[in-house]
Amino acid sequence: MKRFLSITLLVLVFTNCKENISKNLNNENSINKVKNDAKLLDGITLSKSFIKDIEFHKFKYENDFIENIKISSLQDNLYRMKFFNFLNKKKFDNGEYEQVFFIKILLVRIQQTNDIELYYILNELFKDNSLSYHLQDYELSLFELFLYKPNFFIKGASLYKKNDLVNYINKSLPEALLTNRKYFVDNLVECDVENTSLLIDEETVDKLSIKELKEQIKKEPFVNAYFSPSIASGWKSKTIIEYNILPSLERNIKTNLDEIEKKYYDDEFSSLFENYIIHIYSIHDSDGYTNLRKEKNSASTIIEKVKSGEKIEVLDGSGEWWFVITKSENKGYIYKTKIKSE
Repeated sequence: MKRFLSITLLVLVFTNCKENISKNLNNENSINKVKNDAKLLDGITLSKSFIKDIEFHKFKYENDFIENIKISSLQDNLYRMKFFNFLNKKKFDNGEYEQVFFIKILLVRIQQTNDIELYYILNELFKDNSLSYHLQDYELSLFELFLYKPNFFIKGASLYKKNDLVNYINKSLPEALLTNRKYFVDNLVECDVENTSLLIDEETVDKLSIKELKEQIKKEPFVNAYFSPSIASGWKSKTIIEYNILPSLERNIKTNLDEIEKKYYDDEFSSLFENYIIHIYSIHDSDGYTNLRKEKNSASTIIEKVKSGEKIEVLDGSGEWWFVITKSENKGYIYKTKIKSE
């Protein structure tokens, strides 16, 4: 009898353990399902998010989860001021991550929707000294978003007449992601750019998180950059692909703006990332060549005779005499009427 009871107890214990394990597995699967399929009220899904490790149902504001706060509520100045004040009181060093969570959710919303109200909220957050400090941790994500949908940011700046965010991106993005002529010179790189270009190297593209942006860039025209042995190349020769994103960037901006927005863009921003654009032109002269001169006048010393049709890079296109560099790597001045845009 005792033996029978012992066996029965063992069976019961085993059954209970099995049920507990099954419950735990179901709970884990449920948690994983929430993580993978979680949606905001506006249909944003974590499975498509370009920012990882976002935890839903964790942070609350006024008895509502932060991810469920409506963007229309944040448009209200008083509500937004109180909410930003709530975020600013959270201490990151104490494990209170509400401000970072909100920034990630905001960026993901911009990635997955075209709700222009989001630009206003993000611009106001950027102007808040404390919250913008945390936004810096996601600066590369912000820059990536801009390259992915630049027209969204231009439309937002135009609608709300608030340029703070776009001005910052225009100034800071190139140094973080793009390649300019100075980089080639400083690192002993030979790169024959044939068309006016805004370049980004393949290594940087491979690190991008937005799949669609990465695929788009890799369809763009590219040039090979040949590195001579230097510190930058680990004292080895190497070749890196540089993609020209200028055509697609201008296309994404211009084709998705209305006339008022285009005028606003031209008036306020001109060409984005102007200092990083490599301007390629060619010589057109009925004599078959033109003179590259040392100074800005026709009596100055001739450095080189540049053949008609030859491509040059314009380093400074202001004034009557433009400062250029030729294929022979000679720098000097050519009268602007001899130079035509490619």
